[in-house]
Amino acid sequence: AKKIYDADDRGEVIDGDLGKHFDVELIGEDARQEPILQYSHENPNRTVVNPYIHFGQRSVWPRGLPLENVGEIDHEEYYTEVFGGKQFIQQGVSNGLPDVDSVYYFTRKTTLEPLDIRFDEHSPKVALPQGIMVPLNSFNTLYHSSAFWGLMLPVSVSSMASDVIRGYWGQRLLWELGGYVAVYPPTVHRYDRVEAYPFSDEKDLHVNVGRLIKFLLAW
Repeated sequence: AKKIYDADDRGEVIDGDLGKHFDVELIGEDARQEPILQYSHENPNRTVVNPYIHFGQRSVWPRGLPLENVGEIDHEEYYTEVFGGKQFIQQGVSNGLPDVDSVYYFTRKTTLEPLDIRFDEHSPKVALPQGIMVPLNSFNTLYHSSAFWGLMLPVSVSSMASDVIRGYWGQRLLWELGGYVAVYPPTVHRYDRVEAYPFSDEKDLHVNVGRLIKFLLAW
């Protein structure tokens, strides 16, 4: 295998074409050899970002974002650029039911109607520089072979925490290889089955994820 698409059973690929937004090929004739927008690291105190803001939803946050960062909703003043080709982990945004945590689900969802959130499909993909991380999940993520080692899931935490924890340490090790993570416009529509999100299963995230990020950045 040269690439693995990590997804769950709630998602349906938009237009049935992963290549519409993801960079399925990084080398060769079919690769998009182009610069990619990149978050600025001018502020050394910024260590994690909410990518949903870039795609037009400032009031939504992803599972795995430290709750102390939820209130950071300013738009980017400017971006830098990085040359494409080493975005070995590619995180797609999901329409419908995006990857949100139980705090969002129980506090922002006011009816029994399924969540149906839409992101800006015209927003360009955006890369993460060394020193800034982003929550990753196992619902809509493309791994290239250079990052296959990052697919291993920790087994000492719940399933609602393991993919996010995997994603954070994977990003940190990716920097050692000269690679980086990029986040892409909506590639799937995930359906909200109106099932309860167990807060207890996410406890490892809400209690420890901020400390994990600080540890990885200091490593």
